[in-house]
Amino acid sequence: MAIAARFDLEICQLDVVTAFLNGKIYPHKPVFVELPNGARILGMVAQLNRALYGLKDSPLLWYKEFSSTLEELGLQKSREEPCLFTND
Repeated sequence: MAIAARFDLEICQLDVVTAFLNGKIYPHKPVFVELPNGARILGMVAQLNRALYGLKDSPLLWYKEFSSTLEELGLQKSREEPCLFTND
C-alpha cells in the first residue's frame, strides 16, 4: 500500500471464493482422507487431487497455482515481496 501511495498507483484487490479448491496436490506428496458419513466403506479412504479448506498445505498450493498463472500472463514477482506482482 505504501508503494502504491508513493507512486500514485491504482490498486486492484480480488477475492476468489473457492480459491483453495483450485490448488493441485502434487503426486509425490499424496493426501488421503476418510470418506464422509453415508459414503463410508470399511477400510477405504480417498486420495485427494485438489486441496480442501482445512488442509495445512492448502494456502501454499493455492499460492503456487495462482502465482504461476500470473507469471504465465507476463507479470513479475517482486524480489522483496513475493505476493506483489507487477507488469513493467
